[in-house]
Amino acid sequence: MIFSADHPDEALRSKAKGMKQILVERGLWPESGKLLARCYDGCKTDATNCCAEKTLSLQPDFHAQKSLIAETIEAAGHRCIFYPKYSIISSTFGVQQSITAELTATTHGKDSSILSQKHSRQLIC
Repeated sequence: MIFSADHPDEALRSKAKGMKQILVERGLWPESGKLLARCYDGCKTDATNCCAEKTLSLQPDFHAQKSLIAETIEAAGHRCIFYPKYSIISSTFGVQQSITAELTATTHGKDSSILSQKHSRQLIC
């Protein structure tokens, strides 16, 4: 989200908008004019407007936005799959292996195996 090229303030033209500006435009900035950018100890799970970051994260368009790396990979015709971090390699590797096998099978037919990943157009991130 950037300011338009014909914005009245020349210094802001084509510059990125900050969280405050986006919230003001959407009518979500509090009338008191005070809102933390981010909660110091992390947001509570049931909080909806404790800080600017939480308020923005709950907006549908922000929530649905993919990361730049995922958009770039998918625009090139690949799949981008983000696996959770692992603490014990053996426990998560099996889950990752089965997910990848299912995706490969659905992409290439039922005869595909995990070894065929080398030839598929998938990137595992």
